Amino acid sequence: MKRILLIILLLPFFANAQFVNIYESQKVATQFMKMRHIQNPAKAPAEVFFTDTETSQVNGVPAFYIHYFNDSGFIIVSADKRVMPVLGYGYQSAGPENTKPEALKSWLKTCENGIEHLRDNGLSPDPKVNEWWDNLLAGEFPNKDYRSLEPMLTTTWNQNRYYNSMCPEDPDGPDGRCYAGCVATAMGQLMNYYRWPQTGTGSYSYLHPEYGTISADYENTTYLWDAMEDNLTNYNLAVAELLFHAGVGVDMQYGPGGSGMYNHSAAYVLRTYFKYVPETQYIFRDSTTLDWDSIVLSNLNHQRPMYYAGWTSDTTIGIYGHAFVCDGYETEDYFHFNWGWGGSYDGYFYLDDLTPGSNFNYGQEVITNMYPDTNLYDYPYTLPECNHINYMNGTLTDGSGPYNYDQNIVNEWILAPGNENYDSISSITISFSQFDVAEDAAIQIYDGGNNNATLLGEFSGSTMPPAVTTSGDSAYIYFTTGALNAPGWKLSYSTNLPVYCSGMTSISEENGIVSDGSAEKLYTGNDLCRYWIKDVGGWDNLFLHFNYIELADENDRIEILDPATNQTIENFTGPISLTDVDVNAGTNQAFILFVTNGLYNADGFEASFRRSMVGIDEADRNMKLLIFPQPATNNITIEAPASAGNIEQIDLIDITGALTSFNFAATQQNATLSVSNLKAGIYLVKVKGSEKEITGKLLIR
Repeated sequence: MKRILLIILLLPFFANAQFVNIYESQKVATQFMKMRHIQNPAKAPAEVFFTDTETSQVNGVPAFYIHYFNDSGFIIVSADKRVMPVLGYGYQSAGPENTKPEALKSWLKTCENGIEHLRDNGLSPDPKVNEWWDNLLAGEFPNKDYRSLEPMLTTTWNQNRYYNSMCPEDPDGPDGRCYAGCVATAMGQLMNYYRWPQTGTGSYSYLHPEYGTISADYENTTYLWDAMEDNLTNYNLAVAELLFHAGVGVDMQYGPGGSGMYNHSAAYVLRTYFKYVPETQYIFRDSTTLDWDSIVLSNLNHQRPMYYAGWTSDTTIGIYGHAFVCDGYETEDYFHFNWGWGGSYDGYFYLDDLTPGSNFNYGQEVITNMYPDTNLYDYPYTLPECNHINYMNGTLTDGSGPYNYDQNIVNEWILAPGNENYDSISSITISFSQFDVAEDAAIQIYDGGNNNATLLGEFSGSTMPPAVTTSGDSAYIYFTTGALNAPGWKLSYSTNLPVYCSGMTSISEENGIVSDGSAEKLYTGNDLCRYWIKDVGGWDNLFLHFNYIELADENDRIEILDPATNQTIENFTGPISLTDVDVNAGTNQAFILFVTNGLYNADGFEASFRRSMVGIDEADRNMKLLIFPQPATNNITIEAPASAGNIEQIDLIDITGALTSFNFAATQQNATLSVSNLKAGIYLVKVKGSEKEITGKLLIR
């Protein structure tokens, strides 16, 4: 609101006929979206409701406005009538102002520089630009055929956490590692589009001044396309490895604040290590005599999305650039950019000269003719008739790549995710991101590992199918085609895992058990669980006995803290596997923090706790038998009083008189027993000590 008020106050200073105020710009934005809705009602909104506006200024004068509308749309409108009215827009991809992709910031800086250039040189508007402004302000739409190519990429990859999990470690970077880099993300998304190569060729190493020798072995790496998700919400080593290998090839200058490439080697790397055609090459906008839009359109119309990079200058940091992907267009004026920033601000942007006739240098480059080398390799490669998939999450396609699928084929996929790190999958959700299947073809999805299971859905045609979810840990997918061809399909599958623990658990019992909740299963990762064993009054001290602690890796930990001081009492960090660990809290309460990162999983922990009183407790301990936890399910700890001496034998007697005995070497006054094989009920506990016999009671649940 303050930004809008500032513009209103400055309006008298901008009486220039070429200046566009905020209200005119909103009118242009509204009319432009109306035009797009008429042309493409499935994507563009019928009505526009503005929610916020940002103003970009050059020398204190607005250069353009970014209007946000509806839920997450945005449109960038010029504040000068000598510039094309609409510079860019997106229907559902706007993010917060402080999360703009660096590549978009660079592109916007180029727009600012271009507008500054025309103002400094007093340039006149071009007739084409005048026509656009006149039509939009009058609510009349240019009489131009609407042609569009939907974005070809389904991925919305990023450079930060999860994507960078194989990049050099650095504590100042996201998730403790360097960024993957925009060049690697652009290359990786393009290769994922083709799902190529299966394996690379050769190897490469280079010396980084900060992180030493960095290497990639391409020819001995199998790239697991079926395990790569369109967007990551957890660790995915298949995606991370691809991006890291792309970065190594271009001598990525890794850093915790950003990673970049200082050579133009992406095309060379694609040809040399990733088996793309020799014609994969750079073209630079400022050095080619070819029509730039024609180059881009030709590649896109041949179903070849493009690596795109833009370079701009800034008075404070000099010349810098960013890479992204161009993969579609609307009306051959606005091209779709995937910025490689998690989908944020992906949209359509004007590529031609913003100010025709100004000869302003954009500093743009593309990689053209990127395509798998079909002279040397089989592409699209033939899928096995039956495909066994055991990855936790990923994507599948019909296998035809950018072509139509073949006639009269039969393929099947058995989804049975799970491995040594995951053993508690509750269901699988399958959803489509692309779907165009001829009427004589069909894809069937079954709720189980074969076609004897319940049919969840059978789909054909071009309407996007609804998502389906299995009732268990497997699914069967069956695809058959007939005499007709069509583009085919792409689907995502994701496993659903139980939540064993979450949030805060408050515990007020005098004794009991606390655990991660996974019981006989492995914990499922990405846990942040807190347990507060509270002060219940009448006790001075709290004792914890961990029956077991098993943590998978260094990012998994159990921390025990004093709630009163927030000081750490004990800390366990993976990878570890411990049993029978005693912790004296030294206070009457404790806070247990359990954190896991989801990359690898393990058994977790189980601990029993009991309370005591100084003085009285010591007197009681000379008389009473301590048995905890109560009630018990798996293990119990028994502590004999000092007066009984060391434990020689323990007898557990149920209400029927059945006896279970445990013998000991009489070397200590405590013992841990497993009672998991005993029936639930009340037991009499007899402990024979070296000095005397003492009894107690045990409840098994």
